[in-house]
Amino acid sequence: MLQTEKSDKAREAQRQYLREWRKKNKDKVRQYNEKYWQRKGESLSTERGEQDAETQKG
Repeated sequence: MLQTEKSDKAREAQRQYLREWRKKNKDKVRQYNEKYWQRKGESLSTERGEQDAETQKG
């Protein structure tokens, strides 16, 4: 068995496990996604705020 075949099988097994976990834990997935986008929005707004401050100075 080649290394790539082994890693492909492992990757597929992990994908299958995660698919099943997401089906069983839809509320957790929704919560994690909401938290992710909230953090992402905050980081973008602070990043834009820094850029706006630089353009006003310059």
